[in-house]
Amino acid sequence: MNLALVIGLLLLLIIFASMVSRTPAAQKQNLENTIKYCEENNYEFVRNMKFEDLPKKLQEFTTFQRHIGYKEFHSIVKGNYNNYDFSLMTFIYPGNNSTYGRLICLITKKEGNYPDFYLRDTRTVIDTVGKLLGKQDINISDDKKFSDQFLLQGNNQEQVINYFNSARRNIILKEHVNGYEYEADSEYFAISYPLSPSIPVEEYKALLSKTVSILSKLEA
Repeated sequence: MNLALVIGLLLLLIIFASMVSRTPAAQKQNLENTIKYCEENNYEFVRNMKFEDLPKKLQEFTTFQRHIGYKEFHSIVKGNYNNYDFSLMTFIYPGNNSTYGRLICLITKKEGNYPDFYLRDTRTVIDTVGKLLGKQDINISDDKKFSDQFLLQGNNQEQVINYFNSARRNIILKEHVNGYEYEADSEYFAISYPLSPSIPVEEYKALLSKTVSILSKLEA
Protein backbone atom coordinates (compact mmCIF):
# COMPACT_ATOMS: atom_id res chain seq x y z
CA MET A 1 0.00 0.00 0.00
CA ASN A 2 1.18 3.51 -0.83
CA LEU A 3 2.95 5.09 2.18
CA ALA A 4 1.14 8.41 1.78
CA LEU A 5 -2.21 6.58 1.75
CA VAL A 6 -1.29 4.68 4.93
CA ILE A 7 -0.28 7.90 6.68
CA GLY A 8 -3.49 9.57 5.52
CA LEU A 9 -5.63 6.72 6.87
CA LEU A 10 -3.80 6.80 10.20
CA LEU A 11 -4.40 10.55 10.50
CA LEU A 12 -8.09 10.06 9.76
CA LEU A 13 -8.31 7.36 12.45
CA ILE A 14 -6.61 9.64 14.97
CA ILE A 15 -8.97 12.50 14.14
CA PHE A 16 -12.00 10.20 14.36
CA ALA A 17 -10.88 8.77 17.70
CA SER A 18 -10.32 12.28 19.03
CA MET A 19 -13.80 13.36 17.92
CA VAL A 20 -15.40 10.29 19.49
CA SER A 21 -13.58 10.90 22.78
CA ARG A 22 -15.15 14.37 22.98
CA THR A 23 -18.81 13.31 22.80
CA PRO A 24 -20.73 13.79 26.09
CA ALA A 25 -21.20 10.04 26.50
CA ALA A 26 -17.50 9.37 25.93
CA GLN A 27 -16.49 12.17 28.29
CA LYS A 28 -18.72 10.75 31.01
CA GLN A 29 -17.33 7.26 30.48
CA ASN A 30 -13.74 8.56 30.48
CA LEU A 31 -14.35 10.31 33.80
CA GLU A 32 -15.95 7.22 35.35
CA ASN A 33 -13.08 5.02 34.16
CA THR A 34 -10.47 7.46 35.51
CA ILE A 35 -12.13 7.61 38.93
CA LYS A 36 -12.31 3.81 39.01
CA TYR A 37 -8.63 3.61 37.98
CA CYS A 38 -7.69 5.90 40.88
CA GLU A 39 -9.79 3.95 43.39
CA GLU A 40 -8.26 0.63 42.31
CA ASN A 41 -4.70 1.98 42.65
CA ASN A 42 -5.20 4.22 45.69
CA TYR A 43 -4.45 7.32 43.61
CA GLU A 44 -5.83 10.78 44.37
CA PHE A 45 -8.17 12.33 41.82
CA VAL A 46 -8.67 16.11 41.65
CA ARG A 47 -11.14 17.76 39.32
CA ASN A 48 -10.79 21.30 37.92
CA MET A 49 -7.97 22.43 40.18
CA LYS A 50 -6.89 26.06 39.88
CA PHE A 51 -3.36 26.82 38.69
CA GLU A 52 -2.70 29.13 41.65
CA ASP A 53 -3.45 26.21 44.00
CA LEU A 54 -0.34 24.37 42.81
CA PRO A 55 2.83 24.63 44.93
CA LYS A 56 4.76 27.80 44.05
CA LYS A 57 7.79 25.81 42.94
CA LEU A 58 5.62 23.84 40.54
CA GLN A 59 4.02 26.97 39.12
CA GLU A 60 7.48 28.16 38.16
CA PHE A 61 8.34 24.91 36.39
CA THR A 62 9.00 25.95 32.83
CA THR A 63 6.69 23.36 31.25
CA PHE A 64 3.82 25.48 32.57
CA GLN A 65 5.45 28.70 31.45
CA ARG A 66 6.01 27.40 27.91
CA HIS A 67 2.34 26.44 27.64
CA ILE A 68 0.97 29.44 29.44
CA GLY A 69 -2.37 29.14 27.63
CA TYR A 70 -3.07 25.90 29.48
CA LYS A 71 -3.47 27.50 32.89
CA GLU A 72 -6.76 25.79 33.51
CA PHE A 73 -6.78 22.22 34.76
CA HIS A 74 -9.25 19.60 33.60
CA SER A 75 -8.17 16.87 36.00
CA ILE A 76 -5.22 15.64 38.03
CA VAL A 77 -4.27 12.11 39.07
CA LYS A 78 -1.64 11.78 41.81
CA GLY A 79 0.01 8.76 43.37
CA ASN A 80 3.02 6.46 43.52
CA TYR A 81 3.92 4.09 40.70
CA ASN A 82 6.94 1.77 40.86
CA ASN A 83 8.32 3.90 43.72
CA TYR A 84 7.97 7.14 41.73
CA ASP A 85 5.71 9.91 43.03
CA PHE A 86 3.80 11.25 40.04
CA SER A 87 1.12 13.69 38.96
CA LEU A 88 -0.80 13.24 35.71
CA MET A 89 -2.25 16.63 34.80
CA THR A 90 -4.60 17.59 32.00
CA PHE A 91 -4.56 21.20 30.85
CA ILE A 92 -7.07 22.97 28.67
CA TYR A 93 -6.96 26.17 26.66
CA PRO A 94 -9.43 28.69 28.13
CA GLY A 95 -12.59 28.76 26.04
CA ASN A 96 -11.77 25.49 24.25
CA ASN A 97 -12.62 22.95 26.93
CA SER A 98 -13.62 20.24 24.48
CA THR A 99 -10.94 20.76 21.86
CA TYR A 100 -7.36 21.50 22.89
CA GLY A 101 -5.51 20.03 25.82
CA ARG A 102 -2.16 18.75 27.02
CA LEU A 103 -1.40 15.80 29.26
CA ILE A 104 1.70 15.99 31.41
CA CYS A 105 3.23 13.27 33.58
CA LEU A 106 5.39 14.89 36.22
CA ILE A 107 7.68 12.87 38.49
CA THR A 108 8.68 14.51 41.76
CA LYS A 109 12.20 13.78 42.98
CA LYS A 110 13.65 15.48 46.05
CA GLU A 111 17.16 14.82 44.78
CA GLY A 112 16.78 14.17 41.08
CA ASN A 113 20.25 15.44 40.17
CA TYR A 114 19.07 16.41 36.71
CA PRO A 115 20.34 19.54 35.03
CA ASP A 116 17.70 22.03 33.95
CA PHE A 117 16.78 21.06 30.41
CA TYR A 118 13.98 21.16 27.87
CA LEU A 119 13.87 18.78 24.90
CA ARG A 120 11.39 18.41 22.06
CA ASP A 121 11.17 17.52 18.36
CA THR A 122 12.76 20.04 16.04
CA ARG A 123 10.26 22.28 14.25
CA THR A 124 12.24 23.15 11.17
CA VAL A 125 10.82 26.52 10.16
CA ILE A 126 10.01 27.81 13.66
CA ASP A 127 13.37 26.77 15.09
CA THR A 128 15.33 28.14 12.14
CA VAL A 129 13.69 31.52 12.67
CA GLY A 130 14.18 31.19 16.42
CA LYS A 131 17.91 30.62 16.05
CA LEU A 132 18.17 33.73 13.87
CA LEU A 133 16.52 35.61 16.73
CA GLY A 134 18.93 34.14 19.25
CA LYS A 135 16.89 31.22 20.61
CA GLN A 136 19.06 28.59 22.26
CA ASP A 137 19.58 25.15 20.75
CA ILE A 138 22.37 23.17 22.39
CA ASN A 139 24.28 21.19 19.80
CA ILE A 140 25.82 17.78 20.58
CA SER A 141 28.74 18.12 18.21
CA ASP A 142 29.51 14.40 17.94
CA ASP A 143 25.88 13.30 17.40
CA LYS A 144 24.36 15.03 14.38
CA LYS A 145 21.36 12.68 14.31
CA PHE A 146 20.35 13.60 17.85
CA SER A 147 20.95 17.33 17.38
CA ASP A 148 19.06 17.42 14.09
CA GLN A 149 16.05 15.62 15.58
CA PHE A 150 15.70 17.60 18.81
CA LEU A 151 15.69 21.13 20.12
CA LEU A 152 17.65 21.08 23.39
CA GLN A 153 17.82 23.94 25.86
CA GLY A 154 19.13 24.43 29.38
CA ASN A 155 20.41 26.97 31.89
CA ASN A 156 23.88 25.44 31.98
CA GLN A 157 24.99 24.22 28.56
CA GLU A 158 28.01 22.31 29.85
CA GLN A 159 25.94 20.40 32.40
CA VAL A 160 23.31 19.55 29.79
CA ILE A 161 25.89 18.25 27.31
CA ASN A 162 27.58 16.17 30.03
CA TYR A 163 24.21 14.74 31.10
CA PHE A 164 23.23 13.72 27.57
CA ASN A 165 26.04 11.27 27.07
CA SER A 166 25.91 8.62 24.37
CA ALA A 167 23.93 6.15 26.49
CA ARG A 168 21.22 8.69 27.43
CA ARG A 169 20.96 10.00 23.88
CA ASN A 170 20.40 6.47 22.63
CA ILE A 171 17.68 5.93 25.25
CA ILE A 172 15.82 9.03 24.07
CA LEU A 173 16.23 8.12 20.40
CA LYS A 174 14.90 4.61 21.05
CA GLU A 175 12.06 5.47 23.43
CA HIS A 176 10.88 8.79 21.98
CA VAL A 177 7.32 9.27 20.74
CA ASN A 178 6.70 12.08 18.25
CA GLY A 179 5.16 15.05 20.05
CA TYR A 180 6.70 14.31 23.46
CA GLU A 181 8.25 17.27 25.26
CA TYR A 182 10.70 16.53 28.08
CA GLU A 183 11.64 18.82 30.93
CA ALA A 184 13.66 18.46 34.11
CA ASP A 185 15.21 20.40 36.93
CA SER A 186 16.68 19.46 40.30
CA GLU A 187 13.30 18.27 41.65
CA TYR A 188 11.14 17.29 38.68
CA PHE A 189 11.16 15.22 35.52
CA ALA A 190 8.24 15.53 33.13
CA ILE A 191 6.96 14.42 29.75
CA SER A 192 4.01 16.18 28.17
CA TYR A 193 1.93 15.48 25.10
CA PRO A 194 -0.94 17.26 23.29
CA LEU A 195 -4.27 15.48 23.70
CA SER A 196 -7.98 16.23 23.88
CA PRO A 197 -8.98 17.26 27.46
CA SER A 198 -11.36 14.31 27.81
CA ILE A 199 -8.74 11.58 27.97
CA PRO A 200 -9.41 7.82 27.98
CA VAL A 201 -7.82 6.26 31.04
CA GLU A 202 -5.57 4.19 28.76
CA GLU A 203 -3.76 7.41 27.81
CA TYR A 204 -3.05 8.18 31.47
CA LYS A 205 -1.71 4.67 31.96
CA ALA A 206 0.38 4.78 28.79
CA LEU A 207 2.08 8.11 29.53
CA LEU A 208 2.72 7.18 33.17
CA SER A 209 4.27 3.86 32.17
CA LYS A 210 6.34 5.46 29.41
CA THR A 211 7.59 8.31 31.60
CA VAL A 212 8.67 5.99 34.41
CA SER A 213 10.28 3.62 31.90
CA ILE A 214 12.32 6.40 30.28
CA LEU A 215 13.29 7.98 33.58
CA SER A 216 14.38 4.70 35.15
CA LYS A 217 16.62 4.02 32.13
CA LEU A 218 18.10 7.51 32.25
CA GLU A 219 18.87 6.98 35.93
CA ALA A 220 20.39 3.51 35.50
